[in-house]
Amino acid sequence: MSQINASAQASHKDDTASQDEALGWFLKLQTDPDNVRLKQAFSAWKDSHPENESRYLEVLLLWDNIDRVDEAAATVLPESVNVAGFADRVRPRKFYYGAGALLCFVMLVLMVFIPGAALVPLNDADYMTASGRQDMYLLEDGSRLYMSGGSAVDVGMTPTGRTITLHRGEAFFEVANDPLRPFQVQAGDTLTTAVGTAFNVSLSASQVIVTLTEGVVDAGAGANQVRLTAGQELLYRKGVIEVQAGSTRYWPAWRRGTVSVEDMPVSELVTLLNRHYSAVIRSVDPRLLDARVSGILPLDDLSTTLEMLQKILGIRHVAFSESLVLLHR
Repeated sequence: MSQINASAQASHKDDTASQDEALGWFLKLQTDPDNVRLKQAFSAWKDSHPENESRYLEVLLLWDNIDRVDEAAATVLPESVNVAGFADRVRPRKFYYGAGALLCFVMLVLMVFIPGAALVPLNDADYMTASGRQDMYLLEDGSRLYMSGGSAVDVGMTPTGRTITLHRGEAFFEVANDPLRPFQVQAGDTLTTAVGTAFNVSLSASQVIVTLTEGVVDAGAGANQVRLTAGQELLYRKGVIEVQAGSTRYWPAWRRGTVSVEDMPVSELVTLLNRHYSAVIRSVDPRLLDARVSGILPLDDLSTTLEMLQKILGIRHVAFSESLVLLHR
């Protein structure tokens, strides 16, 4: 069964990559339709795999169906949506409703090409934060739970223990002292145990990071537990535990409006940015699949973040006001 699941996951990943490539080619060809070299490169890509042409046709069919979108919903854009300059650069072969049609097309593409799992909220979690928000909750034992954007946790309190399950995102804990009831945080395969302390836990697709800012905790995976002291950080990635120097500041970086990333895939960075900003951010260029990012980025200034990504990796973007950002090269 695991082999079947692995095969299905691999097939879904290949389909998603092919869809992303098709959308990337569509955007590039519409932006620069007279570029001969671009057309030659597109032809080579289209002929390189039998699925490529069908994926590209799906994109074209989506665009062709724009003329059947309700005109009342397609002709007028909110004043807050600034597409000045973009409409002049993009001249699709059927520009029925101007910028309104383009926006509808992009939203249709997002609905079709974003993997389904990314669209499913964790509606049954005890505590959740929306993208672009930070919230604090006072738990019944007196502990404080600080949650970054797009995070979700479950809380379990019993007479003998306190258990927090971090399903996604990042959270900072100020733990009320109670020696008779250990405070434990489960994130992926890792478990962090504290009595009275302050620490941060970050969960992503590839790793878990536990950063201790006050007190002592035991953290690790399974029987492999490590004792951390204030200023230390545990990194758990691909089944390997590494202890390193962490921040000596009390508050984690996300509470101060920044994020430090090291050799992070662009796909994970996009997920992280979508948690911290209210705009929908999507990579539509297959050339970004293998790109990786290192550095410190702001989490409270999207325009500056996008400028830094362009300087670091040459990642450009198309923005529809503060609502939608498409990343490409």
